[in-house]
Amino acid sequence: MTDVSVITGGAGGIGLATAKIVVREHPVVICDVSAERLSTAIDALRGDAIDAVVVRCDITDRDSVAGLIQSATSLGTVVSLIHTAGVSPSMGSAELIMKINAVGTVNVNEAFLPHAQEGFVSVNVASMAAYLVPRIVIPKSVFIVRSTTTRFSSRR
Repeated sequence: MTDVSVITGGAGGIGLATAKIVVREHPVVICDVSAERLSTAIDALRGDAIDAVVVRCDITDRDSVAGLIQSATSLGTVVSLIHTAGVSPSMGSAELIMKINAVGTVNVNEAFLPHAQEGFVSVNVASMAAYLVPRIVIPKSVFIVRSTTTRFSSRR
């Protein structure tokens, strides 16, 4: 059976660049919420003589993710999931960021987990945006401070 890679957010940026590399090894399914972006992406891939399958998928919707899995598994065995879908603070509200970056990530990983066999690889790409937030707005008081150093005492 054919090995297949699935790339979320595959219609642009990191996802599209990843598809151009991963497709050297086996077929690739790219997904995005935007049909327009998918159309542009597939044109770009075909311009580079790359054949990929595109699936419109809203990762915040479990049924949509199930449809993505159905499309991918109809081509073969899913051997890798590369989850690049996400938005940054410049792309939307805090609610949108949480919905896509957090809920979407959970939806995708939970849905693909039952398909993970020996050798399956899952890569979740994250943004550095959280590190760009000024320290003044980080609510340090809500985080538990934990020391990574453990002290042992010897008893004689």
